[in-house]
Amino acid sequence: MALIPVSSSMGSSSNVPTDSALPMQYTTIKTLHETNFEEWSESLKVYLAMTRSDLALRIEEPKLTDASTASEKTQHGQWEESNRLCLMIMEYTMDRTVRQSIRKTEGITASEYLKLVEAKYTKLDKAEKGTMMKLLTTTKYDRSSGVRSHIMKLTHYFNKLNDMGMNLPGNFLVWQLLDSLPETFEILKTSYRVQKGEWSLTELTAIVSEHKDCMKLNGNAIVQLVTHGSMDQKRKRQNWKDGDKSDDKGKKESKPNDATGGKYEKLYGKCFFCHKAGHRKSNCPKYKKWVEKKEKKGDKR
Repeated sequence: MALIPVSSSMGSSSNVPTDSALPMQYTTIKTLHETNFEEWSESLKVYLAMTRSDLALRIEEPKLTDASTASEKTQHGQWEESNRLCLMIMEYTMDRTVRQSIRKTEGITASEYLKLVEAKYTKLDKAEKGTMMKLLTTTKYDRSSGVRSHIMKLTHYFNKLNDMGMNLPGNFLVWQLLDSLPETFEILKTSYRVQKGEWSLTELTAIVSEHKDCMKLNGNAIVQLVTHGSMDQKRKRQNWKDGDKSDDKGKKESKPNDATGGKYEKLYGKCFFCHKAGHRKSNCPKYKKWVEKKEKKGDKR
């Protein structure tokens, strides 16, 4: 960006953009209307700082006396030029309705004029405080974004409330942040409750982020452990039903039956007829006798 001296009174060190660069730079300043004071003020200050024209906003007007030196007179001239540019740029980037609503007196400085503009946008509405407090106390972490983004969001609500005069303590924000986290962070909540000290916002952000990363790294291992455990239990139950002896390797698979002279499988369950362990209903001696007795009586059930 090419720069040229404004005037001889500004000195060689004070520069502003050339005429060809001004239109491009002016487009970076938002036009002030009835709802965007913060955006306008931020873009205005950035532009004035980049063009080195914000001297009148940074320092008070230097006072000249008969004993003032040449250097002090030069500094005063630089301040006057900066004050003139700041006033012109502020008025140029305002909506006509907004500009006409602000009374500009003779000899007003740029910083004083900016305060008058800011006073037009001062919000004293209690409803806004209630909205911000509700957002701070009810917003929960929904995992749709990162946990750092969630902490920054609640910190923004907290700062806005303090800017409006609520004067909330820092530990109140820490408690609200912990309360907004889901049950997977219960270990951190318990740790904070039992310890004597308090966490700062920076410490809380680092601890919560690290805990989130650990859960993310260990998530696959936990899922595999739970899945494999469930499959093993299901397999054991199926083997018990089918009489599978694969889980009982190294043990005797059969033993003689005194009543029948044969062998039967060793099972972990109980017989459904006599309720004794070690055999199933089809091999139960009592069940066979009961069947034979019923057949003799003619009962075909």
